[in-house]
Amino acid sequence: MSQRLAEIETQKRKLAELKVKHEEKQRIKTLQEVVYNSVPYRRYNIKEIQVATNAFDNALKIGEGGYGPVFKGVLDHTVVAIKVLKPDLAHGEKQFQQEVTIFVQ
Repeated sequence: MSQRLAEIETQKRKLAELKVKHEEKQRIKTLQEVVYNSVPYRRYNIKEIQVATNAFDNALKIGEGGYGPVFKGVLDHTVVAIKVLKPDLAHGEKQFQQEVTIFVQ
């Protein structure tokens, strides 16, 4: 029984290592696209943003603008401000986009 548990733990560790390697490859690929293909920015999906803001935790809220709250987060090992557009202000999307500045290093 203990040998079987040890085998399961070994499998879990190997899967975790593979996941980390895959994520690192994805990060490098994204950085290469930005640098070599002149992609001006990287798009993040909602799951990545939720992780970065701890599911939009109020403890990470750093402000409130006319278009919605602003949260502190970390994306690609960089501290960022994440603005959330209030759904009832869709007509203000153009102004919201003008406020958003993207810095790529």
